[in-house]
Order: sequence, then structure tokens, then C-alpha cells
Amino acid sequence: MFYDWSWTSLLLWTLFNVLPMWWTLYTSQHLGYNAARDAKYDAWVRHDFKHWSYLWAIPLNFLFWPRLLGTQLVVTLLAVMGALLDIGCDTSKTFSGWRRSVFDVLAKLLLRFYTLCTGCVWQSYNRHYMDYSKYLGPDWKCTYEGAGIHVMNH
Repeated sequence: MFYDWSWTSLLLWTLFNVLPMWWTLYTSQHLGYNAARDAKYDAWVRHDFKHWSYLWAIPLNFLFWPRLLGTQLVVTLLAVMGALLDIGCDTSKTFSGWRRSVFDVLAKLLLRFYTLCTGCVWQSYNRHYMDYSKYLGPDWKCTYEGAGIHVMNH
């Protein structure tokens, strides 16, 4: 049996899904560009803050809770898959052989399904080399050796 939607239930659903974003907007006002504070750190400043809007949060966060719960489901399934594949293995070593292949295929399928559900139709993996010598000094060279994290623009 389908739930009978009314204007009241639609309003409550929207409000319930938008409130987390409105709270983020309200508590993050200090992230806005401040010329006196941020002049030296221009590459790391959020220039898009002026485009954040309480009004745009309504259509863009209409499905906030289902997406959040979907994320938790995907993470849980990946953890369970890893634990099941880890049975009978030496836990001090990483997956290899068929276990690694099975985990990679299942993880790709789960994550691709999730990205499609959240509106991401295509992903590309182009590495862009940026020149940060203006901020980090003339001796700075772009390297990725020993990097503990790869930061992506979202």
C-alpha cells in the first residue's frame, strides 16, 4: 500500500531533509571570503560561499536523509564484504589474488550504483598539475611520492 502524500507531509519531508543544510549554512558563515584574513591563502579559500543559499538548499537537499542512509548502507556492505573475504587470511597482509579481484569488482559495482543514484552520471580520473609555487615558494616541485592523501575537488 502506498503512503498517501499530502501537502503537510511533503512540507515536513522537505523541512526535515533541508534542516541539516540550513544548519551548516548558519554555522559556517565564518568560511566566507575575508580579504584581510585570506589574501595570502587565496588558493585555499572557499570562493563559492557567496553562492550558498537557504533557498537553493530546498531542491538540492530534498533527498538528504535517503542519500545519507544509502551512504551508510554502501559503507556497511563494503566492510562486511571485506570481513567475509578476510576469513582464513593472514590479517597482516593486504588482499591479493582472487580475493582482491572479487573485492574490487564488488566495490566498483556498489560504488557505481551509489553514484548513479546520487546523480553522478560520469566520473573521470584526469590528474591536473597545478603550479602552487606562487604560494609555496619558487623551489616547490609537484610530486606525489609519499603523499598520504589525494585531495579531489568536489
